[in-house]
Amino acid sequence: MNYTEKYHLPQWEENDRVMRTDFNQMCANIESGIDGAKAQAAQSDAALNQKITAAQIRADTAQAAADAAQQTALEYRHYVLGQYWGTSSAQTISIGFKPIALMITDLYGSTYFFLPNVKSDYMSFTDDGFSLVKQVSDAPNLNYSPISYYYLALR
Repeated sequence: MNYTEKYHLPQWEENDRVMRTDFNQMCANIESGIDGAKAQAAQSDAALNQKITAAQIRADTAQAAADAAQQTALEYRHYVLGQYWGTSSAQTISIGFKPIALMITDLYGSTYFFLPNVKSDYMSFTDDGFSLVKQVSDAPNLNYSPISYYYLALR
């Protein structure tokens, strides 16, 4: 009788007598090999999961640091650029601080500039941004629906 090279499994030839003990040993060898492969795969999976967990912790830590740095940069930035959509109803735009100056531009190129000490009937400064009044036909184009507006607020 011959045996396979890698797993030493019996290879019966035409004149070989098939023995129960050979057959049982072959099945035991196969089962042992499968169990060993499963155990090795489980160890590999556990090691890989540990590496993934460690990498995720490092990624989360890096993201938290990046978020903190970005927040710090935003807090020290001297301006905020933003966009809002006109509603034709009164609305407040929150930006996190009271601007010292505000410029609003619509899609048609009209630009309006506001200062806190100059009274406006259409816009007012709040402690964390600015408010727009309900849009009326004779008012500057600051809050028409559904127009998109862009603003530059200075700290």
